[in-house]
Amino acid sequence: MGKSKNNKPPTRMSYLFFIIFLILMALVSLALPLLIRIIIMPVCGYLIIGCLLNLFPGLVKSAPPAPQDKPAPAPDAPATLDAAPDADLPSMPVPDGYLSNGDPFYFDDYNVVKTIRTKVVGVTYRNSDGSSRQENIACCSPGDPLELDYFSYRGSPAFSVSDGSGNQLGNLSAEIAHVIFDLPPDLITYASVKQITGGDSSNYGCNIEILVLRKK
Repeated sequence: MGKSKNNKPPTRMSYLFFIIFLILMALVSLALPLLIRIIIMPVCGYLIIGCLLNLFPGLVKSAPPAPQDKPAPAPDAPATLDAAPDADLPSMPVPDGYLSNGDPFYFDDYNVVKTIRTKVVGVTYRNSDGSSRQENIACCSPGDPLELDYFSYRGSPAFSVSDGSGNQLGNLSAEIAHVIFDLPPDLITYASVKQITGGDSSNYGCNIEILVLRKK
């Protein structure tokens, strides 16, 4: 066990101080009256005790320091992201529609080669999934983009006509289907609703416009 740092050896001045106080006590006890000795003696006693503690510090063991509670760590502050300054982002042009492969379509990128106006046929039939073509047409408005999907009917080319959500409205006539099928590969088509007819007590009809386009 190592020695405590508080147990310092007494110095010569401490011994001399202790001897001087003993002499003073003896003189006081002989020379002063009883009342004064009663007052002075306790004071001298405290001084003697202080001297003894100074001479022999090991007589009184100092209590170990009380453990101090460590402060609780502060909760982590929530991470914040510095707001990025508003950047001047280029404005993206709104497409005029979408091609059958999902690519955006812009009129400014194409030249109109031919315009075909026709009506959708077979609008009173129900679709293979049981949905009503009449109800699908009633939900359309002029200008809505349409999808033309190729299929073969009795060995001849045919095209179904659907709205932008894939709900079938009917088909192209056999004559128009052949025209679209025979277009050269560098031409594309863009179809949209031109007019909704009928309603109320009569069946709905759908007139459409098909643009034949060539890329500029």
